[in-house]
Amino acid sequence: MADNKKTIGPVAAGIAGGIAGAVGAAAAIALTNEKNRKKLKKSAAELKQWSNKTMKDWRKTAETTGKDVAETVDKALDAKEDTKKHVARATQR
Repeated sequence: MADNKKTIGPVAAGIAGGIAGAVGAAAAIALTNEKNRKKLKKSAAELKQWSNKTMKDWRKTAETTGKDVAETVDKALDAKEDTKKHVARATQR
């Protein structure tokens, strides 16, 4: 993540598109009366809140996983250097 761009991945975009399509279809049917419009507004607000929370959780998990991978690589590189030093000392004897 050298360029630090905040983009939505293809899976998240697909999920968001599917949700938007489902909401659009439901809206067309549900908007035929006032009671259904109120229910739809409430459901849409809940869906928006849930999707925002889910995306934040996914982003946080991805960032944490990336940091864990970077730490593991750093430890492996350190171990490699230590191994080289030990081999060099052993061969000098």
